[in-house]
Amino acid sequence: MDIVVSDYGSAEAAEVKSTVEQAGGRVIRTERSGPWSRSRALNAGVQGTSAPYVITTDSDMIFSPRTVEKLLALLATHDTTVHLVQCRDLSSRIGAEQAEHASMQELEEDSFFRPRWGMGGLIAFRRADFNRIGGYDARMEVYGGEDIDFAQRLVRSGRRLNWVDDPEVRIYHIWHPPTRDAVAADPVQKAAQDKNREIMLKDVSWIRNFNIGYHAEPVASVLIATRNRAAYLMDSINSTLSQTVQDIEIVVMDDGSDDETPDILAEIDDPRVRTMRQAPLGVAAARNKLVDAARAPFVVVQDDDDIMLPWRIKAHFEAMSAELAGTYGGWVDFDNITGETQVVQGREYDAAAFMYASRVLAHGTSMLRTDVLRRFRYREFLLAGVDFNLIARLSHAGYQFRHTKHLHILRRMHGLNLTAVSQGNQKNAATRTVRILQQRDTSSHANKLRNDAKNLPTTRCHYVDRLVDVVLPYLPDHLMHRRVTIPDSPEGQIERAQDLIDISGAKHITGWRDAPDLVLDGLDLASLARLRRAGIMFSVAPAPSETVDGNGNNEFQSLEAQILPALPSSGLIEDDAINLVTICRIPGLKATASDLGQDEVRSRVWSCGSDEHEVRVQTVTSIKDALLFMSPDDTAISVIFMPSRTADMVQTPAVIA
Repeated sequence: MDIVVSDYGSAEAAEVKSTVEQAGGRVIRTERSGPWSRSRALNAGVQGTSAPYVITTDSDMIFSPRTVEKLLALLATHDTTVHLVQCRDLSSRIGAEQAEHASMQELEEDSFFRPRWGMGGLIAFRRADFNRIGGYDARMEVYGGEDIDFAQRLVRSGRRLNWVDDPEVRIYHIWHPPTRDAVAADPVQKAAQDKNREIMLKDVSWIRNFNIGYHAEPVASVLIATRNRAAYLMDSINSTLSQTVQDIEIVVMDDGSDDETPDILAEIDDPRVRTMRQAPLGVAAARNKLVDAARAPFVVVQDDDDIMLPWRIKAHFEAMSAELAGTYGGWVDFDNITGETQVVQGREYDAAAFMYASRVLAHGTSMLRTDVLRRFRYREFLLAGVDFNLIARLSHAGYQFRHTKHLHILRRMHGLNLTAVSQGNQKNAATRTVRILQQRDTSSHANKLRNDAKNLPTTRCHYVDRLVDVVLPYLPDHLMHRRVTIPDSPEGQIERAQDLIDISGAKHITGWRDAPDLVLDGLDLASLARLRRAGIMFSVAPAPSETVDGNGNNEFQSLEAQILPALPSSGLIEDDAINLVTICRIPGLKATASDLGQDEVRSRVWSCGSDEHEVRVQTVTSIKDALLFMSPDDTAISVIFMPSRTADMVQTPAVIA
């Protein structure tokens, strides 16, 4: 038995260490600059030992002689049960000095049973369960609520609670002046307890503490099957490494690529990324091997050309509960050339919705239990529709899924998507899957499900009304010019950021606590991943448009100053071809001149630098036609006419910027 006292920054460190070691225990000392936290103290103690079974309690408890023995027997017998012992409070007649010499009979006769409205006393559990849910919630400070929250999360993860009622299993609480009176008189400590209570009552997730170090194994395995997607793969990987949840692994299966994919994967320098390679056997075979290789209890499905939004994995866990096979979310389709977007929020899951309604869920937005995937597996003999087939079989087997009410990915539309390339095969495969499963239903039941699916509402996702400033900043680097703000902190975030990324041209502004924030424009997705791995907090937004040039003009003034003087002094004549330039408020989105009349410029992509607006150029043939584009539009900032020959003047991105 390993007896550990977690000393979380006490002033009398030497005395604590000496006392504990003389009694046969050991001390794990944690230095701290912030407030006391019972949660973090307990986590430090558990992480400092390797024992398979753990009992947590307070330093003012006395154990009856057979308590540990019997708790260990219960833990060894019932592998899905967590055991609790409610303490008995001693009266003021038995303080610390008296308790040291009192017999067990005296303690029993003097004590009174504390009601079970809390978890007052002791909880015994498997270390594996502690690792699985991430320990006590490290956000909780002072004390209060952390034991109840911990036990409730164990229940939500599938464990049972057992209150031990055995006369030989006793813990007695030594009397001392109530700590709660001092806490109630301190506004800071009282606020901390109120926060603890809010976490305990409102946060229904059961996995917590997503920073690296709290979990012995990754909480999620992100699986990416890829083949010949070298141009997009690193965006997918970097967006995954930019997650607010960092205790993850990424496993990539290269399904026989013959482009630069192997070289790109070989250059990745992150121990959380593992790569595998096989002959080209197809996406189903690749995913099955990835599932077999996963080390985490949950698998996050990520496509090699999509971008994962930073809150995705956290949202999965916040919505996960023991009865579910998985969780999923909405997505945003974006055109890889123009940046045009379409939001698909998805629908609440049920069998009718998935089988008979469209756009309920995208497989690439889902997180599934690893054991379920290993049991059902992807059908490798199918040429298309393997994702739909898997979810349909899970649905028919009775498994349930839950929408997180979050957008999860930016789904890149580039013309070579599997869905687009084999659209006919995908539809045929889905139709065959539905027909096979319908054979087990009566026609009347199938018709009822189909009618029910028609009336299912679309789920309302977070941030849909703030798409431009919260979601779109994570578009690929060629479409988005983003601004990253790093607040200063006692841990020296800004100094650490300087060691990770290029901060030349950075600006310092006054933050909300009068501390200097570091503001950087133009950071790429790879830089966001490096910052997140280092534990640096930051916010991301579109870069602002009112960038001032060397002459004191903003970007729109510079644009007009370069183009307007080139217009003929006699004005625009009817038979001239005219280019109409409309600048629209789409923050951060870089422009594509795909509608120019001249073939030699049609495919040119113009970067707008730090401009946060889309520049759309369209050729019209007359003044009359041009006027059709001048109808009131609250998104238009300015409209500029110029003869078509002036398009030749637009030689560099700087003209647009």
